[in-house]
Amino acid sequence: MSTVLPNNNMRIKLRVVLIPIFLFTLFYLGFVYMTKPVETAYSQLIGFTFKGLENHHYPNGDRFRLEDVISKSVVEAALEELGLSHKYDDLTALETRFSIFPYSPQRDVLIDKYNSILADGRVIAADIDDARQTLTKELSQAAQVAAVIRLDTSSFMMTEDDALRLINAIPKQWVEQAVSVRGVSSNGFSSLSTHVIKDSDAKSSLSSLRQLWSYYMALKGEVSVLLAQSEGAGALDVETGLSLVDVNSLMSDLEQKLIYAPIYWSRNPDNLLVIDEAMYSSRLFQLDLVKNLDYLILIDVISDRIDLVKQNVNKLISTEYGGVITDPLTGMALDDLVRLLDDMKAYDIDQLRAPLLQLGISKDSSKVPLYYRTRIKELERERESLGLRVASLQNAEDRYLHALGNQGNGESSANPMGAAFLDKIVSMSNKSTDTTYRQALSADTIQIEKQSIEVNKEIQRLEGFLALFSQAIVNKTKQGLKQEYTSQVDRVIPQLFKRLEEYASVTQRISNRLRYAADIQGVYGDSAFLLPLDAYLQDTTTTLSSASPLIPLKDELLRYSETVERIISSLNNERYGLVNTLYRQLGEPTKIEQGFLSKQQKVVLFLGNVSLSCFALFLIIAVNLKRRNVTSSSRDIATASGVSSTFSSDTLFTKPSASGLQSLHHTE
Repeated sequence: MSTVLPNNNMRIKLRVVLIPIFLFTLFYLGFVYMTKPVETAYSQLIGFTFKGLENHHYPNGDRFRLEDVISKSVVEAALEELGLSHKYDDLTALETRFSIFPYSPQRDVLIDKYNSILADGRVIAADIDDARQTLTKELSQAAQVAAVIRLDTSSFMMTEDDALRLINAIPKQWVEQAVSVRGVSSNGFSSLSTHVIKDSDAKSSLSSLRQLWSYYMALKGEVSVLLAQSEGAGALDVETGLSLVDVNSLMSDLEQKLIYAPIYWSRNPDNLLVIDEAMYSSRLFQLDLVKNLDYLILIDVISDRIDLVKQNVNKLISTEYGGVITDPLTGMALDDLVRLLDDMKAYDIDQLRAPLLQLGISKDSSKVPLYYRTRIKELERERESLGLRVASLQNAEDRYLHALGNQGNGESSANPMGAAFLDKIVSMSNKSTDTTYRQALSADTIQIEKQSIEVNKEIQRLEGFLALFSQAIVNKTKQGLKQEYTSQVDRVIPQLFKRLEEYASVTQRISNRLRYAADIQGVYGDSAFLLPLDAYLQDTTTTLSSASPLIPLKDELLRYSETVERIISSLNNERYGLVNTLYRQLGEPTKIEQGFLSKQQKVVLFLGNVSLSCFALFLIIAVNLKRRNVTSSSRDIATASGVSSTFSSDTLFTKPSASGLQSLHHTE
């Protein structure tokens, strides 16, 4: 019996350990199976082959990011190419299911090489540090040469065939966009994207011209760079049969077309910019601003407004082409406008003023004399001020001449060389300054005296007007005659203001035209075909709509851009190989087989079983210790009574023998 009992005891112990482990494992696997979501994923392994990858740059120097491969535009283009964009409407959700991460197929080999170095007992600490740095560098480089594209469709309903096709098309679309749009496959030749020209949309004709000219100059610069290359001169576009030399010649013709296109635009400018001069606007010449004034005062206002329009005209005439430019609406030149203003002042104004003065016509006869007297007083004060200024200038000239005379006399008495010699020296040294100063004084004096003469003439004129009007008030004039002229004045004055408003508008339009022509000429910079400014000030009966438009020129530029783009692509292919010089597939797209347990779940299962095993062993040990204590106590009691009872350590779980119990009972 001593042989059977230990084996049974061992089986009991194993059951105590294994049964909880089995039950926990079974329960945990069932829980994982019930709660595990359905995971479906696909992967595509690619290797990068372009130069500059080690520095995270494309061949043309642009920054390379791993996320470029699965960018939004790439995913959308791949869906569009496969015809899946209409099938999967929630593109945003699909785009977020893509991920990409580095892949290093040589990682294990590099780590084994590093471990072999460490295993060599002869290496020193410095060699270990060098090996560690080398390993880090090689691992980093190895992780850059390949990547894994992953598509997780767990929460997105997509068939396996569509998913495999889509993930296979992603790197192809990335290459197509990177090469055709960004031009990353070349490190020398690049071209203006045709999309830039095609999508351009300016708001005005001048803005469109500026935009189109900038595209033309950019493309012209690209052609010049290509022609400077040895392979560029003989490059040929297969589709059109044009060489770069042909394109360059055609673009010269296009340049002339662009320069001649806006010749007639200034006749109908689409902006309101004027020349860089202060100009009076037509708003100032509206009758509503002064309609409450008396007739004679209105006549003076009209005369002043005529002078304001003349100021506008004088500023325009002073420009380079002011003498030849015309108003596009009326056809009037600035000289015509000057003549019309002079006639208005000489005939219309005097014709109105004469009956008003002779007949004493006014809205309020008391206001007119007050107005003239006030004006005369102001002019008299102005005349007095001008006289003081003339006297001041004459005094300054006298003091200057007197100072020169005293200087000459003093030196003649103190210097034995004689007055004649010293006067000659002073005259030679101060001749320039003396002449300039005296001429300036004389010019100022003459100018002020002219102003004084004009003021005197105006005073005499106003005094004559005042005398005539006052005499007319005293003399009784036929009322019918006064009414006739009054109605005539009421009719003519608004007409004069209207004409002045039109004349001011003429100066405004001419100013706009000058500025617009200057802006057009400024677009072309230093072009060899640059036209003079007056070329854009031509007068013609041709309407603007029939002039050379920009749309055909834009289309022509677009064709040349496409030709250059194809030539550049051909040159790049010859220089760098195929268009796809960025990656190669390292295998076919595959469906990722998901394991039943993840790493985390396996760890949980392992730790749970270890914990249960430890707990079961702890229970067994605790039970054994308790029974050993019981056995030890019984053994002590039997020894004290003289009864011999032996208990074997491997009969821990057996009952005491009957003879032992009887001896123990007898002893008691």
